[in-house]
Order: sequence, then C-alpha cells, then structure tokens
Amino acid sequence: MTKIADISIRRNGLKKVTFFELGIYRVLKQELGFRFVKYKGKGYYLRYNNGALNHVAFHSLRDAFIEYLEKHFTRLPISKEIEFEAFINEFYCQIPIKRNPGWQGFLNEDFVIDDVKLSQVLNK
Repeated sequence: MTKIADISIRRNGLKKVTFFELGIYRVLKQELGFRFVKYKGKGYYLRYNNGALNHVAFHSLRDAFIEYLEKHFTRLPISKEIEFEAFINEFYCQIPIKRNPGWQGFLNEDFVIDDVKLSQVLNK
C-alpha cells in the first residue's frame, strides 16, 4: 500500500502528521482514477468511474480521497499510530491536495486521449 503520511511525536507529546504528496497523488491516480488534461488552453480534471471517463471539479479529488481514507484507514500502517479523527483533522488543517502544475503533470503523465473523445467527455 502506498505511504501517504508519516506520524511523529513532537516535544510536547502531540502527534505531528507529515503528508507525502507523491503517495497521495499516486492513490488519486492509480486507485481512484483521476487524471488531468489541458484542452484549448484550459485545464480539466477527469476521473474514471465504472469504466467511464467524466469531467469533475477539483474538489472531487479531496472528496474522493477522504472517502478512500474512510474505507481504508484501518488497513494503512499509520492507523496504528494515530486515530482517524485526528488524522482527518490534520488533513483539513494542512490540505495536502492543492492545485499545482507539478501534480497536474503527474496526473497527466502517460494519459492519452484524442480531442474528439475529450470533447465528448467535457460536453456531457
């Protein structure tokens, strides 16, 4: 399973969450089916869902990742180090999923779609 965060203990005894953006974006891409594409000068987030490709809003990445955590948190190694509620609170405080050209490139990497199909997806 992809490592998405590291938990450490601060001097005051509180837990510190360090998010690994690469791990988070791997989950978004490989497990949750998100992609990014530029078309006619604009950027679009796409998602494979039940075999169909759909245009989605940026916030869908965060929402889907939260759902993923809700379903899979107990199977993640960090679940032995921190409670789910504390982890989610840190997620909302730090917001590790951001609009970033580097991560957009990662979501676009190895993604090929012709203009006709993309136009159909964007105009659904």
